[in-house]
Amino acid sequence: MKSRSITVLWVVGISLVILPVCMLFPPWLLAKRGIIDMWTGIAVSGLGLLLLPWLAGIGVSLVLTAIVLRQKSRQASRHSRIVLAAVVSVLFLLNCVLMVHIRRIVMNAAMSPPLELWHARVILGAGRFSREVAYRLPDIGVVTDIQQDNKNRLTIAGRRGAAFVHADGTPIETIPFEACKSDIVSVNTARNEEPYFLCRGGWIEDPKLFDREGRFIWSFGISRDGVDDSAVGDFGDGPAVAVGFNAGGGVRLVDPMSSGGRELWSQQDDGNIWHIEIASSEKYPEGVIVHSNAGGELVVRGKNGVVLTRQKPAIYLAKFSLSDWGGDPHLDKLIASDESGIYVLRIDGRILAHFPIDHEEDVTDIKASSLRASDGNSYFAVVQDYGAWHRSRIRIYDQQNLPVYEEVVGDDCAALRAIPNHTNSQTLLMGCNGTVFSYLIRRDSN
Repeated sequence: MKSRSITVLWVVGISLVILPVCMLFPPWLLAKRGIIDMWTGIAVSGLGLLLLPWLAGIGVSLVLTAIVLRQKSRQASRHSRIVLAAVVSVLFLLNCVLMVHIRRIVMNAAMSPPLELWHARVILGAGRFSREVAYRLPDIGVVTDIQQDNKNRLTIAGRRGAAFVHADGTPIETIPFEACKSDIVSVNTARNEEPYFLCRGGWIEDPKLFDREGRFIWSFGISRDGVDDSAVGDFGDGPAVAVGFNAGGGVRLVDPMSSGGRELWSQQDDGNIWHIEIASSEKYPEGVIVHSNAGGELVVRGKNGVVLTRQKPAIYLAKFSLSDWGGDPHLDKLIASDESGIYVLRIDGRILAHFPIDHEEDVTDIKASSLRASDGNSYFAVVQDYGAWHRSRIRIYDQQNLPVYEEVVGDDCAALRAIPNHTNSQTLLMGCNGTVFSYLIRRDSN
């Protein structure tokens, strides 16, 4: 065979190996950085994973064939041809095995946590804080929201149900509701002191609302526009659900208590509403809708859907959560992250604090809470839930924004809230899978 034909085999074989690898990793990285749409990145990466064993297998076979033909064209000795045949045969068998198992190998590698998350342990500040079990609630699943009402009663919401706890810590009752794959959040309305529970939904499921007894009230239903996220709040007329859509679906506000869930308004001036919340602040006591979009902007809308502010923070804003900060108890500060760290942002997009992190894997779901501890100092706590690996990492920072405590927890922990205690300070509660832990300053830490 001519040298040109052998070269073609080389080029085609190597290209077939490289192509699925390029489809697998770069789109995912681009999506993480917000350069391309998240679902486009997932789709291209998924296609690359599907094609990888077949194209790579064919490519390696072509390369091996090119090696054999090139060696044959050089008229090598009989001994050399035998050795080459043996080597090629072994490589071909290994290639066949690789074709069968490569998808599993890649999936296992993708699903394996980084080394620093393998083992649950206290990394920093073991003598500063202690962790104890506050409540065992195995029936409610992963806890995603902890709220305290004006009578100091706790509402603990999980993905399979909710629990209610007296101010003195004694349980009241636990209610079940339809399992939710996304986060469950609760809201108390001005008209009714009893909470409602929203399954936020997304591409994997529709947003759903449940009442105090766990009874189903409303679901958004099937939409041609994929739902990215939803939030529940109260603008004075009972619970209202803001729904953010993918692509050009924009934002809609729904009255879930009306017949059929009446749509109050729809604004389609934004695309890819990655995350949405309803928050009240000192400036907006009546409540506003806060969301991100495809451009990484922070958009604030009034209850009528009109844009009040539109800012582009110094970081690309996608998913975030709400927290208090410093001495301001309003849950109107945004907690977000990128590869360089964790950020606290004001509702106008200005960065209040930046906590550097060392690992790209730390770009994940985040919950946070300020903490006034019994030692008289104020702290800021952040928990990150690595759902794919069933691991969490909690960090506690001092008033100089320096880390004083860090722990890897071998569980899914998706809620964080500081509540008053009998010492005129606060106890930090962290909600995990069927368990709520409490963090307290050690008495001997001083």
